[in-house]
Amino acid sequence: MSKHSTTAAVNALASARLGVSVGQHSSAGRKTLNQDRMAARLPEDFELAVKGVALAVADGISSSECSQVAAETAVTAFIADYYATPEAWTTKTSARRVIEAINSWLYAQNRHARTVDMNRGLVCTLTVLILKAREAHIFHVGDSRVSRVSDGHIEPLTEDHVTIVSESEQYLGRAVGAQERVDIDYRRLPLRAGDVFLHRTAGVPEYVGARDLAEALQAECLEGAARRLTELALAAGSPDNLTAQLVRVDSLPDELPPPALGDELLSLARELGPGDSIDGFRLLRDVHKTERSHLLLATDPSGARVALKLPGFEARDNPEHLQRFAYEEWIAARIASAH
Repeated sequence: MSKHSTTAAVNALASARLGVSVGQHSSAGRKTLNQDRMAARLPEDFELAVKGVALAVADGISSSECSQVAAETAVTAFIADYYATPEAWTTKTSARRVIEAINSWLYAQNRHARTVDMNRGLVCTLTVLILKAREAHIFHVGDSRVSRVSDGHIEPLTEDHVTIVSESEQYLGRAVGAQERVDIDYRRLPLRAGDVFLHRTAGVPEYVGARDLAEALQAECLEGAARRLTELALAAGSPDNLTAQLVRVDSLPDELPPPALGDELLSLARELGPGDSIDGFRLLRDVHKTERSHLLLATDPSGARVALKLPGFEARDNPEHLQRFAYEEWIAARIASAH
Protein backbone atom coordinates (compact mmCIF):
# COMPACT_ATOMS: atom_id res chain seq x y z
CA MET A 1 0.00 0.00 0.00
CA SER A 2 1.62 3.28 -1.08
CA LYS A 3 1.36 6.61 0.69
CA HIS A 4 -0.51 7.99 -2.33
CA SER A 5 -3.17 5.27 -2.19
CA THR A 6 -3.53 5.82 1.57
CA THR A 7 -4.05 9.56 1.00
CA ALA A 8 -6.68 8.84 -1.65
CA ALA A 9 -8.51 6.51 0.74
CA VAL A 10 -8.53 9.13 3.49
CA ASN A 11 -9.72 11.83 1.09
CA ALA A 12 -12.57 9.58 0.01
CA LEU A 13 -13.48 9.06 3.66
CA ALA A 14 -13.52 12.81 4.27
CA SER A 15 -16.45 13.15 1.86
CA ALA A 16 -18.59 11.20 4.35
CA ARG A 17 -17.23 13.16 7.24
CA LEU A 18 -17.88 13.50 10.92
CA GLY A 19 -20.20 16.40 11.76
CA VAL A 20 -20.21 18.03 15.21
CA SER A 21 -21.50 21.15 16.96
CA VAL A 22 -19.57 22.81 19.78
CA GLY A 23 -20.52 25.30 22.49
CA GLN A 24 -18.37 26.51 25.36
CA HIS A 25 -18.27 29.11 28.11
CA SER A 26 -15.87 30.03 30.91
CA SER A 27 -16.00 32.57 33.73
CA ALA A 28 -14.08 33.47 36.87
CA GLY A 29 -17.16 32.84 39.01
CA ARG A 30 -16.65 34.26 42.50
CA LYS A 31 -12.90 34.60 42.01
CA THR A 32 -11.13 37.67 40.68
CA LEU A 33 -8.99 35.62 38.29
CA ASN A 34 -10.08 32.89 35.89
CA GLN A 35 -7.36 30.22 35.77
CA ASP A 36 -9.39 27.90 33.52
CA ARG A 37 -8.54 27.71 29.83
CA MET A 38 -10.26 25.92 26.96
CA ALA A 39 -9.70 25.45 23.24
CA ALA A 40 -11.29 23.62 20.33
CA ARG A 41 -10.40 23.00 16.71
CA LEU A 42 -12.86 21.80 14.08
CA PRO A 43 -10.81 21.13 10.92
CA GLU A 44 -12.13 20.18 7.52
CA ASP A 45 -11.59 17.58 4.81
CA PHE A 46 -8.27 15.72 4.97
CA GLU A 47 -7.25 17.07 8.39
CA LEU A 48 -10.65 16.15 9.82
CA ALA A 49 -10.33 12.58 8.56
CA VAL A 50 -6.71 12.12 9.66
CA LYS A 51 -6.72 14.00 13.00
CA GLY A 52 -10.38 14.59 13.91
CA VAL A 53 -11.92 17.27 16.12
CA ALA A 54 -9.91 18.19 19.24
CA LEU A 55 -11.13 19.90 22.40
CA ALA A 56 -8.96 20.69 25.42
CA VAL A 57 -9.68 22.07 28.89
CA ALA A 58 -7.05 22.97 31.50
CA ASP A 59 -7.71 24.07 35.07
CA GLY A 60 -5.18 26.02 37.12
CA ILE A 61 -4.80 25.47 40.85
CA SER A 62 -5.71 28.24 43.28
CA SER A 63 -2.51 27.86 45.35
CA SER A 64 -0.42 29.03 42.38
CA GLU A 65 -0.37 32.64 41.20
CA CYS A 66 0.90 31.57 37.76
CA SER A 67 -1.17 28.45 37.16
CA GLN A 68 -3.28 30.20 34.52
CA VAL A 69 -0.11 30.54 32.45
CA ALA A 70 0.36 26.77 32.61
CA ALA A 71 -3.29 26.24 31.63
CA GLU A 72 -2.99 28.64 28.68
CA THR A 73 0.22 26.96 27.55
CA ALA A 74 -1.30 23.48 27.83
CA VAL A 75 -4.42 24.05 25.73
CA THR A 76 -2.73 26.31 23.16
CA ALA A 77 0.26 24.01 22.67
CA PHE A 78 -1.90 20.90 22.49
CA ILE A 79 -4.18 22.23 19.76
CA ALA A 80 -1.21 23.50 17.74
CA ASP A 81 1.11 20.53 18.18
CA TYR A 82 -1.42 17.70 17.90
CA TYR A 83 -2.28 18.76 14.35
CA ALA A 84 1.44 19.00 13.55
CA THR A 85 2.18 15.37 14.46
CA PRO A 86 2.99 12.95 11.61
CA GLU A 87 0.09 11.37 9.75
CA ALA A 88 1.84 8.05 10.43
CA TRP A 89 1.03 8.24 14.15
CA THR A 90 -2.13 6.88 15.74
CA THR A 91 -4.39 9.25 17.68
CA LYS A 92 -3.17 7.73 20.95
CA THR A 93 0.51 8.12 20.05
CA SER A 94 0.06 11.69 18.78
CA ALA A 95 -1.89 13.01 21.77
CA ARG A 96 0.21 11.26 24.40
CA ARG A 97 3.50 12.51 22.97
CA VAL A 98 2.20 16.06 22.73
CA ILE A 99 0.97 16.00 26.34
CA GLU A 100 4.28 14.50 27.48
CA ALA A 101 6.13 17.29 25.63
CA ILE A 102 3.95 19.94 27.31
CA ASN A 103 4.57 18.35 30.70
CA SER A 104 8.33 18.26 30.11
CA TRP A 105 8.39 21.94 29.14
CA LEU A 106 6.35 23.10 32.14
CA TYR A 107 8.39 20.92 34.51
CA ALA A 108 11.62 22.33 33.07
CA GLN A 109 10.34 25.88 33.64
CA ASN A 110 9.57 25.01 37.26
CA ARG A 111 13.03 23.53 37.74
CA HIS A 112 14.65 26.56 36.10
CA ALA A 113 12.72 28.84 38.47
CA ARG A 114 13.79 26.57 41.35
CA THR A 115 10.20 26.00 42.36
CA VAL A 116 10.29 23.85 45.50
CA ASP A 117 6.54 23.69 46.12
CA MET A 118 4.88 22.63 42.86
CA ASN A 119 1.57 23.84 44.27
CA ARG A 120 2.92 27.33 43.53
CA GLY A 121 4.42 26.55 40.14
CA LEU A 122 3.44 26.22 36.50
CA VAL A 123 1.07 23.29 36.93
CA CYS A 124 -2.48 22.56 35.79
CA THR A 125 -4.93 19.83 34.96
CA LEU A 126 -5.44 18.88 31.31
CA THR A 127 -8.22 16.86 29.74
CA VAL A 128 -8.46 16.34 25.98
CA LEU A 129 -11.34 14.95 23.94
CA ILE A 130 -10.68 13.93 20.32
CA LEU A 131 -13.52 12.83 18.04
CA LYS A 132 -12.22 11.05 14.96
CA ALA A 133 -14.26 9.09 12.42
CA ARG A 134 -16.57 6.95 14.56
CA GLU A 135 -14.57 7.00 17.80
CA ALA A 136 -13.90 9.24 20.80
CA HIS A 137 -10.47 9.38 22.47
CA ILE A 138 -10.08 10.84 25.97
CA PHE A 139 -6.77 11.83 27.58
CA HIS A 140 -7.04 12.89 31.20
CA VAL A 141 -4.79 14.35 33.90
CA GLY A 142 -6.40 15.93 36.97
CA ASP A 143 -9.98 16.54 38.08
CA SER A 144 -11.83 18.06 35.15
CA ARG A 145 -14.62 15.71 34.08
CA VAL A 146 -15.85 14.35 30.77
CA SER A 147 -19.31 12.77 30.59
CA ARG A 148 -21.46 11.49 27.76
CA VAL A 149 -25.15 12.31 27.63
CA SER A 150 -27.10 9.80 25.53
CA ASP A 151 -30.82 8.97 25.58
CA GLY A 152 -31.24 10.98 28.78
CA HIS A 153 -28.50 9.12 30.64
CA ILE A 154 -25.29 10.73 31.97
CA GLU A 155 -22.26 8.44 31.71
CA PRO A 156 -19.06 9.55 33.53
CA LEU A 157 -16.02 8.90 31.34
CA THR A 158 -13.17 10.08 33.60
CA GLU A 159 -12.10 9.61 37.21
CA ASP A 160 -10.81 12.48 39.34
CA HIS A 161 -7.14 12.26 40.27
CA VAL A 162 -7.78 13.57 43.76
CA THR A 163 -6.52 12.26 47.10
CA ILE A 164 -8.97 12.88 49.95
CA VAL A 165 -7.33 13.47 53.33
CA SER A 166 -10.48 14.40 55.24
CA GLU A 167 -13.95 15.75 54.57
CA SER A 168 -12.55 19.27 54.36
CA GLU A 169 -9.09 18.51 52.94
CA GLN A 170 -8.08 17.02 49.61
CA TYR A 171 -5.33 17.54 47.09
CA LEU A 172 -4.71 16.96 43.40
CA GLY A 173 -2.96 13.66 42.81
CA ARG A 174 -1.84 14.36 39.22
CA ALA A 175 -1.09 17.55 37.33
CA VAL A 176 0.74 18.56 34.17
CA GLY A 177 4.10 20.13 35.00
CA ALA A 178 4.28 18.79 38.56
CA GLN A 179 6.66 15.90 37.90
CA GLU A 180 9.24 14.90 35.31
CA ARG A 181 6.88 12.28 33.90
CA VAL A 182 3.11 12.53 33.63
CA ASP A 183 0.66 9.65 34.03
CA ILE A 184 -2.15 10.01 31.47
CA ASP A 185 -5.46 8.15 31.61
CA TYR A 186 -6.63 7.06 28.15
CA ARG A 187 -10.03 5.86 27.04
CA ARG A 188 -11.39 5.01 23.60
CA LEU A 189 -15.07 4.42 22.82
CA PRO A 190 -17.43 4.28 19.83
CA LEU A 191 -19.49 7.30 18.79
CA ARG A 192 -23.20 7.40 18.13
CA ALA A 193 -25.10 10.10 16.28
CA GLY A 194 -26.81 12.33 18.83
CA ASP A 195 -24.24 11.78 21.58
CA VAL A 196 -23.39 14.90 23.60
CA PHE A 197 -20.06 15.08 25.40
CA LEU A 198 -19.84 17.41 28.39
CA HIS A 199 -16.49 18.69 29.58
CA ARG A 200 -16.47 20.58 32.91
CA THR A 201 -13.80 21.91 35.25
CA ALA A 202 -14.02 21.11 38.96
CA GLY A 203 -16.16 24.13 39.84
CA VAL A 204 -19.21 22.87 37.91
CA PRO A 205 -20.04 19.14 38.48
CA GLU A 206 -20.66 19.24 42.23
CA TYR A 207 -23.13 22.11 41.89
CA VAL A 208 -25.23 21.11 38.86
CA GLY A 209 -27.55 18.14 39.24
CA ALA A 210 -28.81 15.76 36.58
CA ARG A 211 -32.16 17.56 36.24
CA ASP A 212 -30.55 20.97 35.76
CA LEU A 213 -28.12 19.46 33.28
CA ALA A 214 -30.94 17.90 31.26
CA GLU A 215 -32.83 21.21 31.19
CA ALA A 216 -29.75 23.15 30.09
CA LEU A 217 -29.18 20.73 27.22
CA GLN A 218 -32.65 21.48 25.87
CA ALA A 219 -31.33 24.83 24.65
CA GLU A 220 -31.12 25.06 20.88
CA CYS A 221 -27.71 26.73 21.13
CA LEU A 222 -24.89 24.73 22.74
CA GLU A 223 -23.12 27.98 23.58
CA GLY A 224 -26.19 29.01 25.56
CA ALA A 225 -26.34 25.62 27.25
CA ALA A 226 -22.69 25.89 28.33
CA ARG A 227 -23.28 29.37 29.72
CA ARG A 228 -26.39 28.16 31.55
CA LEU A 229 -24.42 25.39 33.27
CA THR A 230 -21.86 27.84 34.63
CA GLU A 231 -24.64 30.17 35.80
CA LEU A 232 -26.39 27.34 37.62
CA ALA A 233 -23.14 26.32 39.35
CA LEU A 234 -22.54 29.92 40.43
CA ALA A 235 -26.10 30.27 41.75
CA ALA A 236 -25.71 27.00 43.68
CA GLY A 237 -22.69 28.39 45.55
CA SER A 238 -19.67 27.11 43.61
CA PRO A 239 -16.57 29.00 44.85
CA ASP A 240 -14.37 28.05 41.88
CA ASN A 241 -13.78 29.12 38.30
CA LEU A 242 -16.49 27.77 36.00
CA THR A 243 -15.94 26.22 32.57
CA ALA A 244 -18.24 24.04 30.46
CA GLN A 245 -17.56 22.69 27.00
CA LEU A 246 -20.22 20.81 25.00
CA VAL A 247 -19.85 18.89 21.74
CA ARG A 248 -22.71 17.12 19.96
CA VAL A 249 -22.23 14.41 17.32
CA ASP A 250 -24.50 15.46 14.46
CA SER A 251 -23.41 12.91 11.85
CA LEU A 252 -20.96 10.05 11.43
CA PRO A 253 -18.94 8.76 8.46
CA ASP A 254 -20.50 5.77 6.71
CA GLU A 255 -17.57 3.51 7.44
CA LEU A 256 -14.56 3.10 9.67
CA PRO A 257 -11.29 4.73 8.52
CA PRO A 258 -8.44 2.73 7.01
CA PRO A 259 -5.93 1.32 9.51
CA ALA A 260 -3.83 4.08 11.10
CA LEU A 261 -0.40 4.32 9.57
CA GLY A 262 0.99 4.27 13.09
CA ASP A 263 -0.07 0.63 13.31
CA GLU A 264 1.14 -0.36 9.84
CA LEU A 265 4.07 1.87 8.90
CA LEU A 266 5.31 1.40 5.37
CA SER A 267 8.72 -0.20 4.86
CA LEU A 268 11.10 -0.06 1.91
CA ALA A 269 10.39 -2.65 -0.75
CA ARG A 270 14.09 -2.89 -1.66
CA GLU A 271 17.44 -1.40 -0.74
CA LEU A 272 18.01 1.95 -2.42
CA GLY A 273 21.23 3.64 -3.48
CA PRO A 274 22.81 6.12 -5.94
CA GLY A 275 20.97 6.13 -9.28
CA ASP A 276 17.63 5.05 -7.79
CA SER A 277 14.53 7.23 -7.46
CA ILE A 278 11.85 7.36 -4.75
CA ASP A 279 8.77 9.61 -4.59
CA GLY A 280 10.28 12.02 -7.12
CA PHE A 281 13.68 12.21 -5.43
CA ARG A 282 16.73 11.01 -7.42
CA LEU A 283 19.54 9.62 -5.28
CA LEU A 284 23.02 10.91 -6.25
CA ARG A 285 25.52 9.55 -3.74
CA ASP A 286 25.92 8.12 -0.25
CA VAL A 287 26.78 10.51 2.59
CA HIS A 288 26.53 8.17 5.58
CA LYS A 289 25.22 4.65 5.99
CA THR A 290 24.55 2.48 9.06
CA GLU A 291 22.27 -0.44 9.85
CA ARG A 292 19.69 2.00 11.25
CA SER A 293 19.64 4.75 8.62
CA HIS A 294 20.94 5.78 5.22
CA LEU A 295 21.77 9.43 4.40
CA LEU A 296 22.14 10.38 0.74
CA LEU A 297 22.62 13.44 -1.43
CA ALA A 298 19.62 13.68 -3.75
CA THR A 299 17.65 16.03 -6.00
CA ASP A 300 13.99 16.81 -5.29
CA PRO A 301 11.28 16.92 -8.00
CA SER A 302 12.23 20.55 -8.80
CA GLY A 303 15.91 19.63 -9.28
CA ALA A 304 17.17 21.24 -6.06
CA ARG A 305 19.81 19.36 -4.12
CA VAL A 306 18.69 17.97 -0.74
CA ALA A 307 19.85 15.58 1.95
CA LEU A 308 17.52 12.58 2.10
CA LYS A 309 17.41 10.22 5.07
CA LEU A 310 15.94 6.74 4.68
CA PRO A 311 15.45 3.95 7.22
CA GLY A 312 18.24 1.39 7.13
CA PHE A 313 17.26 -1.56 4.94
CA GLU A 314 18.24 -3.99 7.67
CA ALA A 315 15.65 -2.36 9.97
CA ARG A 316 12.81 -2.30 7.42
CA ASP A 317 10.79 -4.95 9.27
CA ASN A 318 11.26 -3.47 12.76
CA PRO A 319 8.01 -1.59 13.68
CA GLU A 320 9.60 0.12 16.70
CA HIS A 321 12.46 1.46 14.58
CA LEU A 322 10.05 2.76 11.94
CA GLN A 323 7.97 4.46 14.65
CA ARG A 324 11.07 6.21 16.00
CA PHE A 325 12.09 7.15 12.46
CA ALA A 326 8.68 8.79 11.89
CA TYR A 327 9.07 10.57 15.24
CA GLU A 328 12.18 12.33 13.89
CA GLU A 329 10.06 14.13 11.28
CA TRP A 330 7.89 15.67 14.00
CA ILE A 331 10.92 16.75 16.03
CA ALA A 332 12.59 18.28 12.99
CA ALA A 333 9.44 20.20 12.03
CA ARG A 334 9.41 21.86 15.47
CA ILE A 335 13.00 23.16 15.25
CA ALA A 336 13.47 26.82 14.35
CA SER A 337 17.18 27.43 13.83
CA ALA A 338 19.43 29.15 11.33
CA HIS A 339 21.51 25.97 11.37
